[in-house]
Amino acid sequence: MARSTPTRSSALAVLLLGFAAQGHTAGFHKRLLLQVSRTALDGVLTMDVDSGERCAQLRAGADLDHDGLLDAGERQQLKDRLTTMATRALRLDISGAKVAVVVTSAKLNLRDDFTTGSGGVSLALLLGMVHPYAVTPGMTLTVEDTAPDFSHVEIEVQQVPAADAGLTPASKGSLEPGQKLKVRLEALGKRL
Repeated sequence: MARSTPTRSSALAVLLLGFAAQGHTAGFHKRLLLQVSRTALDGVLTMDVDSGERCAQLRAGADLDHDGLLDAGERQQLKDRLTTMATRALRLDISGAKVAVVVTSAKLNLRDDFTTGSGGVSLALLLGMVHPYAVTPGMTLTVEDTAPDFSHVEIEVQQVPAADAGLTPASKGSLEPGQKLKVRLEALGKRL
């Protein structure tokens, strides 16, 4: 029987399930999962905004015709604004070489509430970046990020092992504003 090979996005989705919902205070909740391969850096970034005044302001700001409802164009504007907010503070580099953050796909969830009310919103971004050069063992991936309300960001970094290398445990961290997560990279394989 032939073994199926997981796609890059399905593998990232499975890894994202590791970010189980946990108890938290009200506000922005941002999680970042990165998968590092020899020539690429793929990721999933999620950001949940709890219901309340923040969401009411975000929703009202996208309601251009002031009818109290978010039509398709206004939802796109809200998604674009949240995408900018979610990626603004994200900084990546590999041994000093900056890696530009590239969003390849974005999904907005208004939780079945298309009004300008105070209902919560969720954003999921699929990231796909190419390294400035092929990664060799011993290089360091540095991640810096903060949520729009300056709360912490949960981060997990997975390394795709080279064919002849063993698995490297995931690097996990909860970054506070101004902190950086540094991960020493091992022998990496091709992206999944």
